[in-house]
Amino acid sequence: MFSRDRCRCGATKVPIHRGRLCRKGSLFTYPGTNKHAFRNPSNEPVVELIVTTPRRGRFFRQAGRPFTTGSPVPPPTTADLERFLRIATEYGYWNATPEENAAVGIDVQRVMRHAR
Repeated sequence: MFSRDRCRCGATKVPIHRGRLCRKGSLFTYPGTNKHAFRNPSNEPVVELIVTTPRRGRFFRQAGRPFTTGSPVPPPTTADLERFLRIATEYGYWNATPEENAAVGIDVQRVMRHAR
C-alpha cells in the first residue's frame, strides 16, 4: 500500500528529504515510503499536525512520550531513544546511519550525549 503523509508545521523545521525549510504554517506532502528526516534548527519546540495512515499513527503513539500542554518538554533520554529505535525496527521503518544523519546536519552523537 502506498501512503502519503501530509504535515503542517507549527514552528521552524527542515524536511531533509526535500532539503527545504518548512516555516510556521507551511504544508508539505511526501510519500510515506520515501526516506526522510526532520531537523529543528531552532531552540523552539516544533508542533506539527500529521495526517497519515492508522498504522503510522499507532507507531507515533507507541514511540512518542506524553506531555502536558504548557509544560516544558524535556529532551529524550537514552532509554527514550533506544525505545524509539526498537519500536521503529518492529514496524520495519528505516533509520539512517550516523553518517547519513551527519550528511544532512543531524548529529546523533550530540543528541545521545544530551539524552543522559
